[in-house]
Amino acid sequence: MQKDEGTYIGRIKQLSSDKLANRKHGTITLVYLDKYRGKYKGYSAQVKLFVDDYNDAIDAHRYGKYVKVVGFLSGTTRKKIECKEFSVFDD
Repeated sequence: MQKDEGTYIGRIKQLSSDKLANRKHGTITLVYLDKYRGKYKGYSAQVKLFVDDYNDAIDAHRYGKYVKVVGFLSGTTRKKIECKEFSVFDD
């Protein structure tokens, strides 16, 4: 299932990547809200990020900051977002 490009705002629940010496990308688990049958519900999705964005994601996770992911959502039970843009909200 492929949706139109969307904007997903939430917090990072989990980080995973190769060891620092070999790191070219990393994967985050984003927890975000989306409407389902007229009510907002929490969802999580895997997002693969390039190393610079992943490093920003580490700091966002450490400090509990909100992040924004723009991309295409796919999947039903195991959701994934193909990231086009990633950013961290400043306080």
